[in-house]
Amino acid sequence: MTRAAAWWLTLSVLGAGACGDDDGGAPRDDAGAPDASTLDAASPPPAPTVTIRGALADLLGATPFEPIEVCVHERPDIPCVHTDDEGAYALAGVPADSDIALTLRDGANAYQPELLPLHTPAVDITFSPRILETELVGQLEDRAGVSLDPARSVVLFYASAGPSGGLPGVSAELVPDDAEALAYVTSSLSVSTTATETTMAGMGLFLDVPEGEHRLRFSYEGRACAATPGSWEGDEPGELRAPSVAGYWVVVGQSGCATP
Repeated sequence: MTRAAAWWLTLSVLGAGACGDDDGGAPRDDAGAPDASTLDAASPPPAPTVTIRGALADLLGATPFEPIEVCVHERPDIPCVHTDDEGAYALAGVPADSDIALTLRDGANAYQPELLPLHTPAVDITFSPRILETELVGQLEDRAGVSLDPARSVVLFYASAGPSGGLPGVSAELVPDDAEALAYVTSSLSVSTTATETTMAGMGLFLDVPEGEHRLRFSYEGRACAATPGSWEGDEPGELRAPSVAGYWVVVGQSGCATP
Protein backbone atom coordinates (compact mmCIF):
# COMPACT_ATOMS: atom_id res chain seq x y z
CA MET A 1 0.00 0.00 0.00
CA THR A 2 1.47 3.40 -0.99
CA ARG A 3 1.85 5.79 1.89
CA ALA A 4 0.35 9.24 1.36
CA ALA A 5 2.68 12.23 1.28
CA ALA A 6 3.26 14.11 4.56
CA TRP A 7 0.84 16.88 5.48
CA TRP A 8 2.33 20.37 5.43
CA LEU A 9 1.10 23.25 7.58
CA THR A 10 0.76 26.50 5.60
CA LEU A 11 0.71 29.90 7.29
CA SER A 12 -0.82 32.75 5.23
CA VAL A 13 -0.25 36.38 6.23
CA LEU A 14 -2.42 38.95 4.44
CA GLY A 15 -1.31 42.57 4.67
CA ALA A 16 -2.33 45.91 3.15
CA GLY A 17 0.29 47.69 1.10
CA ALA A 18 1.26 51.33 1.72
CA CYS A 19 -0.62 53.96 -0.22
CA GLY A 20 -0.15 57.70 -0.77
CA ASP A 21 -2.60 60.10 0.87
CA ASP A 22 -3.88 63.65 0.41
CA ASP A 23 -0.61 65.37 1.47
CA GLY A 24 0.75 65.39 -2.04
CA GLY A 25 2.30 62.00 -1.88
CA ALA A 26 4.64 62.74 1.04
CA PRO A 27 5.81 59.49 2.55
CA ARG A 28 4.22 58.39 5.83
CA ASP A 29 6.28 57.32 8.83
CA ASP A 30 4.42 53.99 8.83
CA ALA A 31 4.66 53.40 5.10
CA GLY A 32 4.63 49.71 4.32
CA ALA A 33 3.58 48.61 7.81
CA PRO A 34 0.82 45.99 7.68
CA ASP A 35 -2.46 46.74 9.38
CA ALA A 36 -2.70 44.39 12.37
CA SER A 37 -6.40 43.92 11.72
CA THR A 38 -5.61 42.25 8.38
CA LEU A 39 -3.16 39.66 9.74
CA ASP A 40 -4.63 36.19 9.37
CA ALA A 41 -2.92 33.01 10.45
CA ALA A 42 -4.83 30.41 8.46
CA SER A 43 -5.97 27.42 10.51
CA PRO A 44 -4.52 24.10 9.37
CA PRO A 45 -6.93 21.97 7.35
CA PRO A 46 -8.65 19.23 9.33
CA ALA A 47 -6.82 15.92 9.20
CA PRO A 48 -8.46 13.58 6.68
CA THR A 49 -10.49 10.70 8.12
CA VAL A 50 -12.12 7.54 6.82
CA THR A 51 -14.97 5.26 7.86
CA ILE A 52 -14.30 1.60 8.60
CA ARG A 53 -17.32 -0.63 8.24
CA GLY A 54 -17.92 -4.34 8.16
CA ALA A 55 -19.66 -7.25 9.86
CA LEU A 56 -18.17 -9.39 12.62
CA ALA A 57 -18.56 -13.16 12.81
CA ASP A 58 -17.19 -15.98 14.92
CA LEU A 59 -14.81 -18.63 13.64
CA LEU A 60 -17.71 -20.59 12.13
CA GLY A 61 -19.13 -17.53 10.39
CA ALA A 62 -22.06 -17.05 12.78
CA THR A 63 -23.25 -13.62 13.91
CA PRO A 64 -22.13 -12.78 17.48
CA PHE A 65 -24.89 -13.39 20.01
CA GLU A 66 -23.68 -10.40 22.05
CA PRO A 67 -23.17 -6.81 20.84
CA ILE A 68 -19.47 -6.18 20.22
CA GLU A 69 -17.92 -2.80 21.01
CA VAL A 70 -15.56 -1.58 18.28
CA CYS A 71 -13.06 1.15 19.25
CA VAL A 72 -9.81 2.70 18.08
CA HIS A 73 -7.18 1.81 20.67
CA GLU A 74 -5.90 4.77 22.72
CA ARG A 75 -8.13 7.23 20.85
CA PRO A 76 -10.89 8.22 23.31
CA ASP A 77 -11.69 11.18 21.05
CA ILE A 78 -13.12 8.79 18.44
CA PRO A 79 -16.53 7.48 19.62
CA CYS A 80 -16.78 3.70 19.87
CA VAL A 81 -19.66 1.89 18.17
CA HIS A 82 -21.51 -1.39 18.77
CA THR A 83 -22.47 -4.07 16.30
CA ASP A 84 -26.14 -4.45 15.38
CA ASP A 85 -28.23 -7.62 15.31
CA GLU A 86 -26.42 -8.75 12.17
CA GLY A 87 -22.94 -8.05 13.50
CA ALA A 88 -22.52 -4.94 11.33
CA TYR A 89 -20.70 -1.80 12.44
CA ALA A 90 -19.53 1.53 10.99
CA LEU A 91 -16.75 3.45 12.74
CA ALA A 92 -16.36 7.02 11.48
CA GLY A 93 -13.67 9.64 12.05
CA VAL A 94 -10.70 7.26 11.87
CA PRO A 95 -7.45 8.94 10.78
CA ALA A 96 -6.59 8.23 7.14
CA ASP A 97 -3.20 6.86 6.07
CA SER A 98 -2.31 5.97 9.66
CA ASP A 99 -1.28 3.05 11.81
CA ILE A 100 -4.23 2.42 14.14
CA ALA A 101 -5.50 -0.56 16.09
CA LEU A 102 -9.13 -1.63 16.45
CA THR A 103 -10.29 -3.26 19.66
CA LEU A 104 -13.19 -5.70 19.82
CA ARG A 105 -14.83 -6.67 23.11
CA ASP A 106 -18.24 -7.45 24.54
CA GLY A 107 -19.74 -6.63 27.93
CA ALA A 108 -20.63 -10.22 28.83
CA ASN A 109 -17.13 -11.70 28.44
CA ALA A 110 -18.49 -14.18 25.93
CA TYR A 111 -15.74 -13.33 23.44
CA GLN A 112 -12.01 -12.91 23.80
CA PRO A 113 -10.97 -9.23 23.57
CA GLU A 114 -9.08 -8.68 20.33
CA LEU A 115 -6.74 -5.98 19.07
CA LEU A 116 -6.20 -5.65 15.33
CA PRO A 117 -3.34 -3.48 13.96
CA LEU A 118 -4.39 -1.83 10.72
CA HIS A 119 -2.91 0.76 8.38
CA THR A 120 -5.79 2.84 7.02
CA PRO A 121 -5.82 3.96 3.38
CA ALA A 122 -7.05 7.33 2.14
CA VAL A 123 -10.55 6.00 1.38
CA ASP A 124 -13.30 4.25 3.34
CA ILE A 125 -12.76 0.52 3.75
CA THR A 126 -14.62 -2.67 4.62
CA PHE A 127 -13.03 -4.75 7.36
CA SER A 128 -14.80 -7.87 8.69
CA PRO A 129 -12.63 -9.77 11.20
CA ARG A 130 -13.52 -12.95 13.07
CA ILE A 131 -13.88 -13.10 16.85
CA LEU A 132 -13.12 -15.95 19.21
CA GLU A 133 -15.39 -17.22 21.95
CA THR A 134 -13.77 -17.33 25.39
CA GLU A 135 -14.85 -20.97 25.72
CA LEU A 136 -12.50 -21.84 22.86
CA VAL A 137 -9.64 -20.03 24.57
CA GLY A 138 -9.99 -22.38 27.54
CA GLN A 139 -9.91 -25.36 25.20
CA LEU A 140 -6.75 -24.02 23.58
CA GLU A 141 -5.04 -23.68 26.96
CA ASP A 142 -5.90 -27.28 27.76
CA ARG A 143 -4.60 -28.58 24.42
CA ALA A 144 -1.39 -26.54 24.56
CA GLY A 145 -0.81 -27.39 28.22
CA VAL A 146 -0.44 -23.74 29.20
CA SER A 147 -2.16 -21.25 31.47
CA LEU A 148 -2.24 -17.83 29.84
CA ASP A 149 -1.14 -14.83 31.89
CA PRO A 150 -3.81 -12.05 31.87
CA ALA A 151 -1.01 -9.47 32.27
CA ARG A 152 0.34 -10.49 28.85
CA SER A 153 -1.11 -10.96 25.38
CA VAL A 154 -1.39 -13.63 22.72
CA VAL A 155 -0.25 -12.70 19.21
CA LEU A 156 -2.20 -14.80 16.71
CA PHE A 157 -1.14 -14.78 13.06
CA TYR A 158 -2.90 -16.18 10.02
CA ALA A 159 -0.93 -16.93 6.85
CA SER A 160 -3.02 -17.18 3.72
CA ALA A 161 -2.60 -17.41 -0.03
CA GLY A 162 -5.81 -15.53 -0.72
CA PRO A 163 -9.43 -16.65 -0.50
CA SER A 164 -8.42 -20.30 -0.83
CA GLY A 165 -7.58 -20.52 2.88
CA GLY A 166 -4.54 -21.08 5.06
CA LEU A 167 -1.04 -21.50 3.69
CA PRO A 168 1.06 -24.41 5.02
CA GLY A 169 4.84 -24.23 5.35
CA VAL A 170 5.11 -20.72 6.84
CA SER A 171 7.39 -20.19 9.85
CA ALA A 172 7.22 -17.15 12.10
CA GLU A 173 9.65 -15.25 14.30
CA LEU A 174 8.87 -12.69 17.02
CA VAL A 175 11.29 -9.84 17.78
CA PRO A 176 12.11 -9.45 20.60
CA ASP A 177 11.81 -13.18 21.17
CA ASP A 178 10.20 -12.92 24.61
CA ALA A 179 7.02 -14.98 24.22
CA GLU A 180 6.53 -17.87 26.61
CA ALA A 181 5.94 -20.27 23.71
CA LEU A 182 5.13 -20.51 20.00
CA ALA A 183 2.33 -22.87 18.99
CA TYR A 184 1.05 -23.76 15.52
CA VAL A 185 -2.53 -24.81 14.84
CA THR A 186 -2.67 -28.29 13.35
CA SER A 187 -4.86 -29.45 10.48
CA SER A 188 -7.18 -31.05 13.05
CA LEU A 189 -7.45 -27.63 14.78
CA SER A 190 -5.44 -28.74 17.78
CA VAL A 191 -2.26 -26.88 18.76
CA SER A 192 1.36 -27.99 18.82
CA THR A 193 4.27 -26.32 20.61
CA THR A 194 6.74 -28.62 18.84
CA ALA A 195 5.71 -27.84 15.25
CA THR A 196 7.96 -25.48 13.27
CA GLU A 197 5.61 -24.18 10.55
CA THR A 198 1.97 -23.69 9.66
CA THR A 199 -0.32 -26.45 8.45
CA MET A 200 -3.33 -26.10 6.13
CA ALA A 201 -4.94 -24.15 8.99
CA GLY A 202 -2.37 -21.39 8.35
CA MET A 203 -2.38 -20.23 11.97
CA GLY A 204 0.07 -19.88 14.82
CA LEU A 205 0.18 -18.21 18.22
CA PHE A 206 2.86 -16.54 20.28
CA LEU A 207 1.74 -17.20 23.85
CA ASP A 208 2.18 -14.86 26.84
CA VAL A 209 3.87 -11.96 25.04
CA PRO A 210 4.99 -9.05 27.30
CA GLU A 211 3.50 -5.64 26.64
CA GLY A 212 5.16 -3.38 24.09
CA GLU A 213 5.59 -3.18 20.35
CA HIS A 214 6.92 -6.30 18.65
CA ARG A 215 7.94 -7.23 15.12
CA LEU A 216 6.98 -10.37 13.24
CA ARG A 217 8.98 -11.93 10.44
CA PHE A 218 7.70 -14.74 8.24
CA SER A 219 9.51 -17.10 5.90
CA TYR A 220 8.22 -19.51 3.27
CA GLU A 221 10.14 -21.95 1.09
CA GLY A 222 13.46 -20.52 2.27
CA ARG A 223 12.70 -16.86 1.63
CA ALA A 224 11.23 -13.95 3.54
CA CYS A 225 7.57 -13.19 2.96
CA ALA A 226 6.54 -9.95 1.30
CA ALA A 227 4.80 -7.17 3.19
CA THR A 228 1.06 -7.48 3.71
CA PRO A 229 -1.08 -4.55 2.47
CA GLY A 230 -2.91 -2.82 5.30
CA SER A 231 -0.47 -3.93 8.01
CA TRP A 232 1.87 -2.00 10.26
CA GLU A 233 5.06 -2.29 8.24
CA GLY A 234 8.41 -2.76 9.97
CA ASP A 235 11.87 -1.53 9.08
CA GLU A 236 12.89 -4.63 7.14
CA PRO A 237 11.19 -5.89 3.95
CA GLY A 238 8.18 -8.04 4.81
CA GLU A 239 8.44 -7.28 8.53
CA LEU A 240 5.22 -6.49 10.39
CA ARG A 241 4.81 -4.59 13.65
CA ALA A 242 2.23 -5.37 16.32
CA PRO A 243 1.52 -3.88 19.75
CA SER A 244 1.19 -6.31 22.64
CA VAL A 245 -1.47 -5.14 25.10
CA ALA A 246 -2.29 -7.04 28.29
CA GLY A 247 -5.44 -9.15 28.15
CA TYR A 248 -5.87 -8.94 24.37
CA TRP A 249 -5.35 -11.36 21.54
CA VAL A 250 -3.48 -9.39 18.90
CA VAL A 251 -4.48 -10.68 15.46
CA VAL A 252 -2.13 -10.22 12.50
CA GLY A 253 -2.74 -11.37 8.94
CA GLN A 254 0.08 -12.34 6.57
CA SER A 255 -0.90 -12.70 2.91
CA GLY A 256 2.46 -11.95 1.31
CA CYS A 257 4.15 -15.33 1.66
CA ALA A 258 2.91 -16.75 -1.65
CA THR A 259 4.12 -13.64 -3.51
CA PRO A 260 7.33 -14.45 -5.46
